[in-house]
Amino acid sequence: MSARWYYETVSPEGRWMPQLAETRPETVIHGGHLRLQPASGKGLGPRIRALASIHPGLADRSVEELQAILSPDINGAAVDMQKPGALA
Repeated sequence: MSARWYYETVSPEGRWMPQLAETRPETVIHGGHLRLQPASGKGLGPRIRALASIHPGLADRSVEELQAILSPDINGAAVDMQKPGALA
C-alpha cells in the first residue's frame, strides 16, 4: 500500500498514534473534535488530528519519519494526565 494520507488517533493511554491510509478517511466533527466516521455510520470513531495529504516527495518515509515531520506536537498528550478524563 502506498499511503497518501497521514493522521493521528488517540490511544487508550491518551497518546497520539500515527496512522497511514491510502484514501482520505471519512471524518465527522463531534463536540468540537474531529473524529473518524465509523464504517457502519453509527456511533463515534476515535478522535483524530493532523490529517494531512502526504506530499509525493515524502512517500518513501517511514511512519516515524512522517510523524516527526507532520505531527503538530510529537510528544503531546491527547488527555491531560494531571486531570484524568480531561482532554488536552
